[in-house]
Amino acid sequence: MNNQIFLLERLLQINPWIGKARDSEQAMNMIKALMPVEYISRQTSNSVVVQDKAVVIIGPRQAGKTTFAWHCLQQFTPNVLYLNMEDLLVKSELSSPFILVDLLMNRLSFIQALFIDEIQHMQEAGLFLKGLVDSRLGRPILATGSSSFHLHARTRESLAGRAVRMKILPFSLTEMTNHISAHNPLAREQHVLRLLEDSFIYGSYPAVHLADSREGKKQILTDLCEALILRDASDVHRIQRIDAFRKLLTLLAGQIGSLVNISELASHCQVDSGTVNSYLEILEESHIISMVRPYAGGKRREITSAVKAFFIDNGVRNLLVRNMDENFALRNDKGALIRLCE
Repeated sequence: MNNQIFLLERLLQINPWIGKARDSEQAMNMIKALMPVEYISRQTSNSVVVQDKAVVIIGPRQAGKTTFAWHCLQQFTPNVLYLNMEDLLVKSELSSPFILVDLLMNRLSFIQALFIDEIQHMQEAGLFLKGLVDSRLGRPILATGSSSFHLHARTRESLAGRAVRMKILPFSLTEMTNHISAHNPLAREQHVLRLLEDSFIYGSYPAVHLADSREGKKQILTDLCEALILRDASDVHRIQRIDAFRKLLTLLAGQIGSLVNISELASHCQVDSGTVNSYLEILEESHIISMVRPYAGGKRREITSAVKAFFIDNGVRNLLVRNMDENFALRNDKGALIRLCE
């Protein structure tokens, strides 16, 4: 019982709109403060709130998963319980989904929706979500995770028929340009072309796209790359050879669109081919790269033929090769960058 009280106190700290707000208007303002000033609509369907299944939103770090989840839960605010699984206290106290179920059924019965952020940090994320869904809480359950590799490994069996998966990636050109208002079609076309050329260099992560200056974009990209390489690789995936992982990323960035030679990459990174294959799987399932399989006229040949690696985001790729040249017309890699945006 003491542990449950301790957990409840922590949840109230994380969700101040539940216990500290004097009225519903103040509670709503607290939640609105979590949303960006400018919200850009995503192409993904907004009808993601379901009662009988969990909705798992996956995608790369800082692609806008949390913002999108809050946007989808607006109809339930302020009666939304937010859980951040990066919080060590919350993660340790929620060793079983039934601890949370008990709180929701008794002390927090007024809660109308449940939002679990960064769920990939839980040891048994799939079993936890399974327990919540099977408890039939009658409330929507949204969860976000930056690594489908980590989630696939632990949820493949347990969430069969109990979850709907969605993917949120950096902005597409359509998402970046849908909100543009111009006084004539030609002005709009020029604005779109400027945004497109900018995305060739800096990519389209939300924070990068909305940054006011070139220097601001570069700093955000630098911080993002460090998080992808160091934080996720070491903390989430437990990669021992961070140096080899970083070198593999740089090598892939330097040869986008080329056939991937596993043996050659293994030699350059001074690891075995099996390690390179596992790193490539992690990079793809973490939504950093996309492996394009060849169309070879037969499934067997497609599986055994060499693949090509492309980066999901141009900005991350350009930063890794240290080429942020803004004069796109003079870049010798413009063909590859255009293919990345297709």
